[in-house]
Amino acid sequence: MRLQEVLAALNLQYVKTIDRSHRHYLVRDGDGNLYIVIVTNRVLRHPKALGINYDNEMFGIKKFYIDYYLRKGDYAGVIWLYNGDAYIAKAREIRETIGILGSCIKRGFEVICHYPVSACKRIPLNEGLRKFMSSGSRCW
Repeated sequence: MRLQEVLAALNLQYVKTIDRSHRHYLVRDGDGNLYIVIVTNRVLRHPKALGINYDNEMFGIKKFYIDYYLRKGDYAGVIWLYNGDAYIAKAREIRETIGILGSCIKRGFEVICHYPVSACKRIPLNEGLRKFMSSGSRCW
């Protein structure tokens, strides 16, 4: 799905691009709250291998975003777009969970923090297409 289609499905409005090469965006909901949208095709599957005391999959987020964007009161949270679904987490919960887990790892010149996928609210974006494909229907 293209970003415009995803935003329309979630009733969000594009504001600006934060990082073009990594596909990170700022969007606004109908109430005026801002969200960071991170389009990704990867999750951290084995956090213990990096020294994070957690067993399940985790999403990555730049520590800069947590320190700069999520500390402000008008940023409601983060939306990760992964594998055809949107995963939403509130800013306060992200800050608290990452602080408790100590899940920030230095990678090159950046520090990447990790947030549990299971702690996010999952919203299927392409449920209809997924059901169609799993039913074995082929139209080609």
